[in-house]
Amino acid sequence: MAELKRPVIVHPFLFAILPILFLYSHNAGELYLSQLAAPLLVAGLSSLLLWWALSLIFRDRRRAALLSSLFWVWFFSFGHLHRLVMRSPAADLAAPKTAIFVAIYWTLLLIGAGFLIVQRRGATGLSSMLNIAAGVVVAWHALTIGGYEFKRVLAYQRLRQAGRINLIDPARAGVCPNIYYIILDGYGRADVLRDIYHYDNRPFLQYLTRKGFHVVPQAQAGYCQTALSLAAGLNMEYLDRVAARVGVSSNDLAPLAKMIEHNRLFKLLRPRGYRIVAFSSEYAPLDLRSADIYLGGRSRLTEFQRVTLATTPLPVLLGAGALESNYQPHAQAVLYTFEHLADTTRLKPPVFVFAHIMCPHPPFVFGPDGPDTPRELRFRKDELREYVEQVQFVNRQTQRAVDALLAAARWPTVIIIQSDHGPSSRTDWFSVERTDARERLGALVACYLPGGDLRLDDDLSSVNLFRIVLNRYFGANLPLLPNDSYYSTSGQPYRFVRVTDDAVAGARKQ
Repeated sequence: MAELKRPVIVHPFLFAILPILFLYSHNAGELYLSQLAAPLLVAGLSSLLLWWALSLIFRDRRRAALLSSLFWVWFFSFGHLHRLVMRSPAADLAAPKTAIFVAIYWTLLLIGAGFLIVQRRGATGLSSMLNIAAGVVVAWHALTIGGYEFKRVLAYQRLRQAGRINLIDPARAGVCPNIYYIILDGYGRADVLRDIYHYDNRPFLQYLTRKGFHVVPQAQAGYCQTALSLAAGLNMEYLDRVAARVGVSSNDLAPLAKMIEHNRLFKLLRPRGYRIVAFSSEYAPLDLRSADIYLGGRSRLTEFQRVTLATTPLPVLLGAGALESNYQPHAQAVLYTFEHLADTTRLKPPVFVFAHIMCPHPPFVFGPDGPDTPRELRFRKDELREYVEQVQFVNRQTQRAVDALLAAARWPTVIIIQSDHGPSSRTDWFSVERTDARERLGALVACYLPGGDLRLDDDLSSVNLFRIVLNRYFGANLPLLPNDSYYSTSGQPYRFVRVTDDAVAGARKQ
């Protein structure tokens, strides 16, 4: 009688990649398919290496496969259970409660491994069951991701850029200035800093005014989320038509990334000889790697990779210092952009310089004078104070950068310093009613637009900024849009609620 074929063993590989597919499928709206490649490759190769090593030790492929699958289930469930039990961010082994938790968790792994080692029967049947179970779940998540990506492609096709802007009289345009667009992520308006954070920001704003900037006192962000705000600003229009094409129930931010990368402003400037210079951004939709000149890009963990690592025991086993080191590239990226902005003045004009700086947005890794090293990585222990410290740091760095830009400029120069939105200590991402719209949508807008009298609306929305620039320097005659602000939840970013009156309330009291 012919011997029955033993089942092909695939479950160690499937259990290694399953947690990554799970995380991606539950956060697909903020991620891109290319971000899956590296984690899947590392997990897949690691599973094969572990299986091979255990096979050599036990001289039994099926038992080695069972041990390998057990390890991957244990490895990727650690972070979830740690947060559930400890109710706190990952800590190192110096914390007594964490040490006890780790000891118990290691004990469970050893007990499970011991059982599989001594068990002599049923390995083939158990492997078949695990193949089927893991295969079904992996296939489900793969189909979920595939369906999401298909809908994303359809959304791209529906999402066409708006019509071309025609300059009414190109002959009227003078010398094309270098344009610096500096986005300070999460920087609050003066009245917000005063009333909520108890911080007087007038010295910094007075500095900008002395330098020739026009600081808009009641400035509004068009939208409460970075990708929405910048997509609207660079395309110089509100996003109602985008919402209609993508669907108000969608949570996919990829169409916004496409709008940012291929925006109307760049399409207008490039034919006039502009080169687009982009500094590396830590936020994927704003990381314009297709720019003519891309500066500061360094290999570092993406947010998705950091979240994936946080589900494992590595941050705890390696200690809090390892966790802090994950944020060291963040500090380096912020400092690099501030320090090298003025270097772009040596480029042949005209250039458009795009610098998205993820600060004073959390994580809170900067003191007033710079990164405090070593500094315990803090998770909202004193959010108001830590935010103010980062505002003070950003103020000092911005002053140095502005001084350097103006001192080194050998060509007409425009500088726009803007926040994409305000801070979020009173933001509820599930409810507009429980959100302080003034804090979240009160924005910093400061414009250095040389060339005569400049009059800007006191409640100017960031959507109008580049309409003003085009009218002033390129002979355009673009009407300004109503100055409005819109809130939307994280789950439904395209379901816009107008909150203009709440966003400017309080700013008038200054």
